[in-house]
Amino acid sequence: MRCTLHIGSEKTGTTTLQRLLRNNDGRLAADGIFVPTTLGQFEHVHVVSLGIGKRRYYSPLAQAGIEPEQREQFRTDLIQRFKAELETLPEDAHVVLSSERSFKSLGTEAEVNRLLDAFSTFFDEVTIVAYLRPQHDLCVSLYSTALRNGFVDWEMLPTEEGKLRRLDYNATLQRWAQALGKDNVVVRIFDRSELVDGDIGADFFRNLLGKDVNDYEPVIDQNESLSLESQLFLMKLNEHLPRRDAKGLSRSRANIGQLLTRIGEGKGLRPTEAQAREFYSLFDESNEAVRATWFPDRSELFSPDFSKYPAVASTRELSQDDSFRLFSELWSAKQDEVKKLRAEVQRLKSQS
Repeated sequence: MRCTLHIGSEKTGTTTLQRLLRNNDGRLAADGIFVPTTLGQFEHVHVVSLGIGKRRYYSPLAQAGIEPEQREQFRTDLIQRFKAELETLPEDAHVVLSSERSFKSLGTEAEVNRLLDAFSTFFDEVTIVAYLRPQHDLCVSLYSTALRNGFVDWEMLPTEEGKLRRLDYNATLQRWAQALGKDNVVVRIFDRSELVDGDIGADFFRNLLGKDVNDYEPVIDQNESLSLESQLFLMKLNEHLPRRDAKGLSRSRANIGQLLTRIGEGKGLRPTEAQAREFYSLFDESNEAVRATWFPDRSELFSPDFSKYPAVASTRELSQDDSFRLFSELWSAKQDEVKKLRAEVQRLKSQS
């Protein structure tokens, strides 16, 4: 049995790819390609749980109420459940997992090896797939995600050493290459001009699964960016509705971030062109090492477009009208969800 594990990096069309895999799991299974559910119903978040250090914080484990002293038992039980799921598959099955968090969360050789030790029980062959894009572009995308998740003082272009290490693509890829061998680490550039049909789903299906994505049910490519007004709104909201409470991650926020993405997508805050260039230059050595190892025929790893960044930083402030407009749209979207849930409850009651 072989496994293809997509590890990100983060926010490079991953949501679209995961929806494509999940929505077509039945058809893929008929073609010998299986998308398990034990490690996560959508994103396979518990791939990381199989490898991450026993004392390190990991939000899916925290959200599941797994205390540090319960980690080993949880991991043991998880492996058994995963084994039971895989035992239902044919011996020549191709298992596909997508866990974008693996790229940044498994930050040491020991953690990567701990995961792969678990995988060795099940798989004869493991291939790792990473889609990369310029670090500054990734960070701009992550900024909206951070706001949706309730962060307040999140740096768009980080200066903290720990966060900068996670953007060292060469160090991350070398950890996997040392554990699996370079030939088992597939690196792709996330640039629409280089992807099959300009789409990560089409590219993944063609190059990793050997399939034509057009033979499967399509999904709409979701734009997860937030407009400037939506970002400014969330900055204020997050101050009054924090992401954590006395019990851990707050449930009071519910899906506010997702709803706001739906009603308030658009172009958000961006660093200036000069700031983007300076930040990108921090990774010159790392990016060159990736180019030399995986793309020796390229003259450079990326060809970033800095012209899309403004010459002068935005000084825009959220107006009162924008605040009330976004609040009213957010409220309406939430009420629509409540109505749908009530209708579903009534439908289930009528069937019982």
